[in-house]
Amino acid sequence: MNDHQGVVRKLRTTSRGKCIRTRQAIKLAIATIEQLEDENRSLWAMLDEMRKSEIENHSEKLRSEIEKVVDKTKTLLMTKTGEA
Repeated sequence: MNDHQGVVRKLRTTSRGKCIRTRQAIKLAIATIEQLEDENRSLWAMLDEMRKSEIENHSEKLRSEIEKVVDKTKTLLMTKTGEA
């Protein structure tokens, strides 16, 4: 259990037997905490996807550049061999 879940549990316990306004305020606080936790999880998932995509994009570009260098090297080697 994370800290937020403990806070929500304490708020729920505290809200029992209090006046209506206090219960409403605590319910609103709980709803807000839960919404923020959900948004936080979503943002972390989105960030992970962005990082994964970024790595995939960079590795494809790197692979392409390596292929170009290999092709140029082959061309240079063929040219020198043919001249000798």
